[in-house]
Amino acid sequence: MLTFGLAILGLLVGPFLGIIIDRAVNKERLVATHRCPVIEGETEVDPDELPERCGADLGARSLLPILNWFQKCPTDSSHRHWRYPLTDLSTAAVFAAAGYRFGSDPWLIPYLALFAVLVAASIIDLETRLLVDILTKPAFLAFAFVVLVLSPGLNIADNIWPAFVAGAFYLGVFGLLHLISPASLGLGDVKLAPTLGMAVGWVTGDIVMALRLTMYSIIVASLLSFVVGATAGMILMKDWRKYPVPMGPFLAIGAITMISVSSLLTA
Repeated sequence: MLTFGLAILGLLVGPFLGIIIDRAVNKERLVATHRCPVIEGETEVDPDELPERCGADLGARSLLPILNWFQKCPTDSSHRHWRYPLTDLSTAAVFAAAGYRFGSDPWLIPYLALFAVLVAASIIDLETRLLVDILTKPAFLAFAFVVLVLSPGLNIADNIWPAFVAGAFYLGVFGLLHLISPASLGLGDVKLAPTLGMAVGWVTGDIVMALRLTMYSIIVASLLSFVVGATAGMILMKDWRKYPVPMGPFLAIGAITMISVSSLLTA
């Protein structure tokens, strides 16, 4: 029942994450309404260029889950943006996963907050191939603070060292990969890595298990990105290696998956 309730909560939170997604890239003031991206036509858009925004006010209905999925852009009646259902459904899914893993334990709250940030960061990365500092840096500082300050009160003080060791391991792996191939793994992925490592490592009091979970999450993320990239390449009839998919969403999926099933692996 809790898992179902958190899924409904995720549907309600999703539209408000959309506001952050609308405005986080350009560090704009948050306003309680969505606006719609301009359609670039059939021509390919340079992934390094930020998409322009038409600035059209979508009104209060844009904050209603499910109903906003059918909302059309005021400047182009043929356009419905894929972002809105993806954000709402993704938030519902990760909230349900957190409920499944943590139940009513108090450390459910920091994971719900982190998962919401990961959804927003992933959607932005899909659209712009950017993991923006305005999300990744505060997420790291906030989660490190939570691990240090809340662990003793939650009776999981033994989990502090595994969390930070896993975070350092994540940072080392992705920092090295970035140095080897900056075109394949951006600096934003490196900045997100220690937060994901801490989140994965914090679920256990054993450093070895924390490192195992981080390795599993990296493997899941790598396999997913390869499969999705290759599949997209075959569908588009292009060499998928020339159009690398953003890694941020897959890193988030890998970490969330391992966190969700960690109780089964550590039993």
